Amino acid sequence: MTIDGHTITCARIVVIDSEFDAKKGQGERPGFPVCICAIEIDEDGREIEHRLAAPYPERLPWDRGDPFLTIGFALGAEAGSYMHAGYALPSPAIDLYAEYMVLHNTEMVRAAGNDSKAAGPTLIQACQRYGVAGMDKARKDEMRALVYSKSKLTPEEIAAEQDYCLNDDCRMVLRLFRAMLPRLDLLRAPFRAAFMMEIERIRWRGKPIDMPLYRRTIERTPHIAAKLRSELNHKLGVDIFFNNVWKRSTVLRWMRQNQIPVPVDPRTGRQTCAHKYIKDMLQTYPLLKIYDEGKRMIDALADLKKLEIGADGRNRAWLNPFGTKTGRNNPSTNKELLGLPYTMRSFMRPGPGMAIAQVDIGNEEIGFAAALSGDPVLMQDYRSGDPYLQFAAAALGVLNPTKQQRQVYKACVLGRIYGMGAEALARNLGISKAEAQRILDQMTARYPVLNAWLERIQIKVAHAMPIVCLLGWSLAATGRPGEERTFLNFPMQANSAELMRLIIAREPSAVNRLRS
Repeated sequence: MTIDGHTITCARIVVIDSEFDAKKGQGERPGFPVCICAIEIDEDGREIEHRLAAPYPERLPWDRGDPFLTIGFALGAEAGSYMHAGYALPSPAIDLYAEYMVLHNTEMVRAAGNDSKAAGPTLIQACQRYGVAGMDKARKDEMRALVYSKSKLTPEEIAAEQDYCLNDDCRMVLRLFRAMLPRLDLLRAPFRAAFMMEIERIRWRGKPIDMPLYRRTIERTPHIAAKLRSELNHKLGVDIFFNNVWKRSTVLRWMRQNQIPVPVDPRTGRQTCAHKYIKDMLQTYPLLKIYDEGKRMIDALADLKKLEIGADGRNRAWLNPFGTKTGRNNPSTNKELLGLPYTMRSFMRPGPGMAIAQVDIGNEEIGFAAALSGDPVLMQDYRSGDPYLQFAAAALGVLNPTKQQRQVYKACVLGRIYGMGAEALARNLGISKAEAQRILDQMTARYPVLNAWLERIQIKVAHAMPIVCLLGWSLAATGRPGEERTFLNFPMQANSAELMRLIIAREPSAVNRLRS
């Protein structure tokens, strides 16, 4: 396999697993490992079993200076054990959980039957999917319960955990690896494994929370929520909260009275004011933005107490890697602070001498559309720093657009890429359908190579051909109506997720410097 431009030949593979108290749902770092076990297989197929327990050696016995390939399932768990014991994270590695998610994304999306995606598999479930002999779930639960229930195990109990770790978990992972091997992308898999371990490092550090402010807010939530409901009713001029109960019918009527177009949920055919259907309209209709931000803040207050915060005042929650059909992380919207409305991020407070920075990629979707389609004009516009102003000037003759006009041009450019028609754009932007269509036509004329690429995607979707990203993440059509926008959107969203994984996997030193 080739890593960072270097070809690495591994004569050995090492299958690893560890046992520890995961402290699930507590916001804490996982507990110190009770044991770390491995099955080492040399180039002649000979097996060496390793059973480790505290005190751990300074160097792992299978780390003898020559390259070896580490295999695991959900390697984030083992990353925590390695960090506790002071070991460097293994590289190169293959995480069979990540590879399962890559190989079976379409299958899992179809099984979910809606816009969401089924949860990732357990090791037992993955083995069942591949017809691999597994273990009895009751035994796994029993051995986990032993670790979770006691702060200190007897020597006999530690030996029992080592037997289970080695003969059950490690053996299952090895059998699963052999079953999945013909389908594994050995070139790209190590990047995904590195990503799985590095995001555990991020979770391990946690987000520092201003605990005095947080506790005061939790204590006064009923009073704060009541005040916010009253203020929102007053700002909107209608009681969307009546006797503290949100009234959907009142919101829809209020939207119509204020000439705010009401979207329709394509799955039900009913009018809706759900955030995901109105979010593209918020910059166009200031009143709607006031409603949406206020309603989300009130809802978030009810969820605030669900944040998983450890005794050290840091928020740690499972990031659910590969949890969406586009391959992005999909953490809980109430256990993870960043899942709450952005205004709640003020609860983050770095310690003395520390800082928190948020990093973003500018115009990411446009950049990917330009690169993937190969459209030279779109590439040039992207490199200018503001492709929307370039489009407005060159295609529409608008040299100094207002902030509102720029929003219109941005929405039209992105809308075309994501398959949005003139009617939806007109509704979102508060312009006529004819005006929306005129702008879309101008965009098609300015970016013909992009337009041809988008049409090829639609043809592939119509023939149920998978759309494959640069690092292997893919999705194929399910045959349900209304999938066109999903697949026009998919290359940009999914490749963005691939890029973020690559950045995190290739820059562990940068992650290590995050000490806040």
